[in-house]
Amino acid sequence: MRFTTADLARMVQLGTLDLRGNTADLPDRWPDGIVHLHLIGNKSSLPERWPEGLRVLDLTGNTAKLPKQWPENIGFLYLNWNTADLPERWPDKLEWLYLTANAAKLPERWPAHCSYLCLSKNTATLPDQWPAGVCTLDLNGNTATLPDRWPDNVVYLYLSGNKTMLPACWPAGIKTLNLSGNTARLPNQWPAGLEQLNLIGNRAMLPARIPPGVNVMVTS
Repeated sequence: MRFTTADLARMVQLGTLDLRGNTADLPDRWPDGIVHLHLIGNKSSLPERWPEGLRVLDLTGNTAKLPKQWPENIGFLYLNWNTADLPERWPDKLEWLYLTANAAKLPERWPAHCSYLCLSKNTATLPDQWPAGVCTLDLNGNTATLPDRWPDNVVYLYLSGNKTMLPACWPAGIKTLNLSGNTARLPNQWPAGLEQLNLIGNRAMLPARIPPGVNVMVTS
């Protein structure tokens, strides 16, 4: 079975085309007006051509080989629960990348303009090289060893449910740190510019010293 362009045009609603759970062949030609494309649980080969105005592509649970050619203007890419090898080349304008529960080896090269990176529930070894411009890093539920070297521009760091040893060095510019549900020993040294510290549900002994001026949350 293959969708026709007319079939897909009838399915587009307010710029969104939802093909979650699709098993049919994807088209070579797409109707106009698609901004959000949901291919959650896709099992078909991914196309070489994409909708021209596409900004959001959700490939959560995809099992097909990821493409070499990406939509030109895509800004948000969801590859949650991905099992395919991650690409060496990313969309040029990608800003938000979601890799929740990723099982594939993480890449050495990242999207050049990525500002939000979600690696929650990651089990792969964390990289030595990070996206240069990332300011929000989500490592909630991470089980891999945390890095000694962090992205230079990280402001928001989420380590909720962390079970690994916390680092001795933190991102230099971090403002918000979420350690809710943490089971590892808390550090004596904290980021110098820290403003928000979430310790809700933390199971480790609370530290004797918290930097002055930090808003600390310990109860929900």
